[in-house]
Amino acid sequence: MTKVIRRYRLVMGLHSVNPADRYLQQLSRSDLLILAEAAGAGTDDADAALAHFRDDPSAIESALFADDTFRHLFGERTITVSGTTSAPAEAAIHEGFSEASPFLLFAVAVHRGVMDLHTSPFVSERVGAHRRIPIFDAASILDYYVEPSRRLFAAEHLASYTQVRSGPVWVRHNGKLRRQRYSELDPARLAALLDVLPDEDKVGIYRRLGDLALFLTGVFGDHTAREAPHPIEVERLIRTVRDEPDLRLDVDEIAALAGGNGRAGLLSTLGPRWYRMAADRSPLPAVRRALHDVAEGFDTARRFLTLVTDRYLFGGTDRWFGTSH
Repeated sequence: MTKVIRRYRLVMGLHSVNPADRYLQQLSRSDLLILAEAAGAGTDDADAALAHFRDDPSAIESALFADDTFRHLFGERTITVSGTTSAPAEAAIHEGFSEASPFLLFAVAVHRGVMDLHTSPFVSERVGAHRRIPIFDAASILDYYVEPSRRLFAAEHLASYTQVRSGPVWVRHNGKLRRQRYSELDPARLAALLDVLPDEDKVGIYRRLGDLALFLTGVFGDHTAREAPHPIEVERLIRTVRDEPDLRLDVDEIAALAGGNGRAGLLSTLGPRWYRMAADRSPLPAVRRALHDVAEGFDTARRFLTLVTDRYLFGGTDRWFGTSH
């Protein structure tokens, strides 16, 4: 159980430093060489590349936006007006993939998505499993992602699901140890940890519940919309917000919101609430601000993740996002 708690405490500190420092902490040595080449500072020495970006932190994002970086990792991708790639999904396999970390791949995809918004009149909105309608909201999404910390959040959020965990944990309840299963990809099982954790450890679980809601509705929205939540799951997830007067919902409200949008409707409703609950409980001002920000922009972030997934990650989701172990 200690490892589980430590993992969720760690995610609370993601916004404690500036974006350039966060990129340098997570980019691999191979990543640095790829970006240095795009930045015009090509070198075979990763330490020299690191020194270059430390001297000029703005060069990191310039390299993430660069066409050369995108082509190196993703090849030539042509976007159709429907918002999907005209090339087959397997075209996403490119020689640069083997050289780059998942974090760099997601960071470049996020930055390319922002670039695409400059020329996209609309984005696709899911209205059910495998059903889309155009939403002429590209300008407001672009405005949201002008902020570098939000682009970093999107890349880190995606990368955090490349390796997910599940399994049994031993918890003490009413003075006795008992075995309980949890999964980072199962909202109900993850929420169940709130029943056995002390208050000071719940903040990371609320944060991760918000992350999971955003991930499932933004990246795997078709699958999530196709699944109808079980009444027991609905009741358990509603309990997570029952002590929050401004956030709680009753069963009838949740059922109506889920409606024909399956579990996606439920998670889209609760996701922003979980982020707010994590923000309100965080002792770190920077984390509070960041989580309140994503709570307010949840729908914008969800639509952006759908755009990035459809255009660059489709066909690779099973390969990049880890299975439980």
